[in-house]
Amino acid sequence: MIRTRQINSPAELETFADNYMRAGGFHVEADYLARSRTYACFHGDRMVGGFVVNETDRLRALQDMPAEEADRLRQESAHLRPYEIMCLWMDRDLRGRPLGTAIWLRALSEVGRRPGRRLILCTVQEGLMQLYRKGDPEILYRGDIPMPDGSVLPKYVLAFDRWTPIARAAAHEAVRRSAAGLRHSLPSPSSAVRLIA
Repeated sequence: MIRTRQINSPAELETFADNYMRAGGFHVEADYLARSRTYACFHGDRMVGGFVVNETDRLRALQDMPAEEADRLRQESAHLRPYEIMCLWMDRDLRGRPLGTAIWLRALSEVGRRPGRRLILCTVQEGLMQLYRKGDPEILYRGDIPMPDGSVLPKYVLAFDRWTPIARAAAHEAVRRSAAGLRHSLPSPSSAVRLIA
Protein backbone atom coordinates (compact mmCIF):
# COMPACT_ATOMS: atom_id res chain seq x y z
CA MET A 1 0.00 0.00 0.00
CA ILE A 2 1.27 3.46 -0.93
CA ARG A 3 0.48 6.37 1.38
CA THR A 4 0.94 9.91 0.08
CA ARG A 5 1.09 13.09 2.13
CA GLN A 6 2.37 16.61 1.78
CA ILE A 7 5.68 17.18 3.54
CA ASN A 8 6.98 20.44 4.98
CA SER A 9 9.74 19.74 7.48
CA PRO A 10 13.33 20.55 6.41
CA ALA A 11 14.42 16.99 7.21
CA GLU A 12 11.75 15.37 5.02
CA LEU A 13 12.33 17.87 2.19
CA GLU A 14 16.05 17.06 2.32
CA THR A 15 15.27 13.33 2.14
CA PHE A 16 13.01 14.00 -0.86
CA ALA A 17 15.76 15.96 -2.63
CA ASP A 18 18.39 13.28 -1.94
CA ASN A 19 16.13 10.51 -3.23
CA TYR A 20 15.20 12.56 -6.31
CA MET A 21 18.89 13.00 -7.10
CA ARG A 22 19.56 9.28 -6.70
CA ALA A 23 16.55 8.33 -8.81
CA GLY A 24 17.16 10.65 -11.75
CA GLY A 25 20.49 12.43 -11.36
CA PHE A 26 19.04 15.95 -11.06
CA HIS A 27 19.36 18.43 -8.21
CA VAL A 28 16.30 20.24 -6.84
CA GLU A 29 16.67 23.35 -4.70
CA ALA A 30 15.40 23.33 -1.13
CA ASP A 31 13.57 26.66 -1.57
CA TYR A 32 11.66 25.29 -4.58
CA LEU A 33 10.40 22.35 -2.52
CA ALA A 34 9.51 24.65 0.39
CA ARG A 35 7.47 27.14 -1.66
CA SER A 36 5.63 24.40 -3.59
CA ARG A 37 3.35 21.58 -2.49
CA THR A 38 5.78 18.70 -2.10
CA TYR A 39 4.23 15.24 -1.80
CA ALA A 40 6.06 12.14 -0.62
CA CYS A 41 4.89 8.57 -1.15
CA PHE A 42 5.61 6.02 1.55
CA HIS A 43 5.63 2.23 1.60
CA GLY A 44 5.57 1.45 5.27
CA ASP A 45 7.89 4.01 6.86
CA ARG A 46 10.14 4.31 3.80
CA MET A 47 9.88 7.18 1.31
CA VAL A 48 9.73 5.49 -2.09
CA GLY A 49 8.54 8.25 -4.42
CA GLY A 50 7.08 11.69 -4.70
CA PHE A 51 6.25 14.69 -6.83
CA VAL A 52 5.89 18.47 -6.59
CA VAL A 53 2.92 20.70 -7.49
CA ASN A 54 4.03 24.29 -8.04
CA GLU A 55 1.38 26.98 -8.49
CA THR A 56 3.68 30.00 -8.17
CA ASP A 57 4.87 32.05 -11.14
CA ARG A 58 8.42 30.70 -10.73
CA LEU A 59 8.16 27.57 -12.84
CA ARG A 60 10.99 25.06 -12.69
CA ALA A 61 10.01 23.81 -16.15
CA LEU A 62 11.21 27.11 -17.63
CA GLN A 63 14.72 26.80 -16.22
CA ASP A 64 17.64 25.82 -18.45
CA MET A 65 16.21 27.66 -21.44
CA PRO A 66 16.88 31.11 -22.96
CA ALA A 67 15.50 33.92 -20.80
CA GLU A 68 13.59 35.51 -23.68
CA GLU A 69 11.86 32.19 -24.41
CA ALA A 70 10.95 31.70 -20.76
CA ASP A 71 9.55 35.24 -20.53
CA ARG A 72 7.50 34.73 -23.69
CA LEU A 73 5.97 31.52 -22.36
CA ARG A 74 5.11 33.15 -19.03
CA GLN A 75 3.32 35.99 -20.78
CA GLU A 76 1.44 33.72 -23.18
CA SER A 77 0.24 31.42 -20.39
CA ALA A 78 -0.50 33.96 -17.65
CA HIS A 79 -4.24 34.18 -18.34
CA LEU A 80 -4.55 30.37 -18.06
CA ARG A 81 -3.13 30.34 -14.50
CA PRO A 82 -0.40 27.80 -15.26
CA TYR A 83 0.93 25.32 -12.74
CA GLU A 84 3.37 22.47 -12.99
CA ILE A 85 3.85 18.95 -11.71
CA MET A 86 7.56 18.32 -11.44
CA CYS A 87 10.21 16.16 -9.80
CA LEU A 88 8.18 12.95 -10.03
CA TRP A 89 10.39 10.11 -8.89
CA MET A 90 10.14 6.60 -7.54
CA ASP A 91 12.56 3.94 -6.41
CA ARG A 92 14.02 2.13 -9.40
CA ASP A 93 12.63 -1.22 -8.27
CA LEU A 94 9.07 0.19 -8.39
CA ARG A 95 9.17 1.30 -12.01
CA GLY A 96 6.69 -0.60 -14.14
CA ARG A 97 5.22 -2.32 -11.09
CA PRO A 98 1.91 -1.88 -9.24
CA LEU A 99 3.32 0.36 -6.49
CA GLY A 100 4.90 2.56 -9.14
CA THR A 101 1.55 2.73 -10.90
CA ALA A 102 -0.02 3.96 -7.66
CA ILE A 103 2.49 6.82 -7.50
CA TRP A 104 1.71 7.84 -11.09
CA LEU A 105 -2.03 7.80 -10.47
CA ARG A 106 -1.65 9.81 -7.26
CA ALA A 107 0.26 12.51 -9.15
CA LEU A 108 -2.39 12.52 -11.86
CA SER A 109 -5.09 13.04 -9.27
CA GLU A 110 -3.67 16.53 -8.68
CA VAL A 111 -4.38 17.43 -12.32
CA GLY A 112 -8.07 16.65 -11.98
CA ARG A 113 -8.32 19.08 -9.06
CA ARG A 114 -7.40 22.05 -11.26
CA PRO A 115 -9.84 22.11 -14.21
CA GLY A 116 -9.52 24.94 -16.68
CA ARG A 117 -5.90 25.66 -15.83
CA ARG A 118 -2.84 25.10 -17.99
CA LEU A 119 -0.61 22.24 -16.88
CA ILE A 120 3.07 22.70 -17.70
CA LEU A 121 5.34 19.66 -17.83
CA CYS A 122 8.88 19.15 -18.98
CA THR A 123 11.00 16.09 -19.58
CA VAL A 124 14.44 15.09 -20.84
CA GLN A 125 13.41 11.46 -21.35
CA GLU A 126 12.33 10.37 -24.80
CA GLY A 127 10.25 7.53 -23.31
CA LEU A 128 8.19 9.95 -21.23
CA MET A 129 7.91 12.28 -24.20
CA GLN A 130 6.33 9.47 -26.21
CA LEU A 131 3.79 8.95 -23.42
CA TYR A 132 2.99 12.66 -23.18
CA ARG A 133 2.45 12.88 -26.93
CA LYS A 134 -0.54 10.57 -26.51
CA GLY A 135 -2.23 13.35 -24.58
CA ASP A 136 -1.92 15.75 -27.55
CA PRO A 137 0.14 18.45 -25.80
CA GLU A 138 1.26 21.79 -27.17
CA ILE A 139 5.05 21.68 -27.41
CA LEU A 140 6.17 25.05 -26.08
CA TYR A 141 9.92 24.56 -26.30
CA ARG A 142 12.54 22.06 -27.42
CA GLY A 143 16.21 22.62 -26.61
CA ASP A 144 19.32 20.88 -25.34
CA ILE A 145 20.71 20.74 -21.80
CA PRO A 146 24.47 20.19 -21.39
CA MET A 147 25.26 17.73 -18.60
CA PRO A 148 28.33 17.74 -16.28
CA ASP A 149 29.72 14.62 -18.00
CA GLY A 150 29.74 16.39 -21.36
CA SER A 151 26.60 14.71 -22.72
CA VAL A 152 23.58 16.64 -23.97
CA LEU A 153 19.95 15.84 -23.18
CA PRO A 154 16.91 17.06 -25.13
CA LYS A 155 14.53 19.18 -23.07
CA TYR A 156 10.84 19.42 -23.93
CA VAL A 157 8.43 21.86 -22.30
CA LEU A 158 4.78 20.91 -22.85
CA ALA A 159 1.38 22.38 -22.08
CA PHE A 160 -1.95 20.66 -21.55
CA ASP A 161 -5.05 22.84 -21.45
CA ARG A 162 -7.36 19.86 -20.95
CA TRP A 163 -6.31 17.24 -18.42
CA THR A 164 -8.40 14.28 -19.58
CA PRO A 165 -6.26 13.19 -22.59
CA ILE A 166 -3.00 13.01 -20.65
CA ALA A 167 -4.73 11.34 -17.70
CA ARG A 168 -6.27 8.73 -19.95
CA ALA A 169 -2.99 8.11 -21.81
CA ALA A 170 -0.98 7.83 -18.61
CA ALA A 171 -3.54 5.59 -16.92
CA HIS A 172 -3.58 3.22 -19.89
CA GLU A 173 0.22 3.11 -19.98
CA ALA A 174 0.58 2.65 -16.23
CA VAL A 175 -1.85 -0.24 -16.15
CA ARG A 176 -0.30 -1.80 -19.26
CA ARG A 177 3.13 -1.81 -17.64
CA SER A 178 1.97 -3.35 -14.39
CA ALA A 179 2.80 -6.95 -13.68
CA ALA A 180 0.33 -9.14 -15.57
CA GLY A 181 -0.39 -11.33 -12.56
CA LEU A 182 -1.38 -8.34 -10.41
CA ARG A 183 -3.20 -6.33 -13.04
CA HIS A 184 -6.60 -7.39 -11.73
CA SER A 185 -5.85 -5.61 -8.44
CA LEU A 186 -5.38 -2.25 -10.16
CA PRO A 187 -8.01 0.08 -11.57
CA SER A 188 -8.78 -0.37 -15.23
CA PRO A 189 -7.68 2.55 -17.43
CA SER A 190 -11.24 3.86 -17.71
CA SER A 191 -11.97 3.56 -14.00
CA ALA A 192 -8.59 5.13 -13.20
CA VAL A 193 -9.53 8.19 -15.23
CA ARG A 194 -12.87 8.42 -13.40
CA LEU A 195 -11.12 7.95 -10.07
CA ILE A 196 -8.82 10.94 -10.56
CA ALA A 197 -11.41 13.20 -12.20
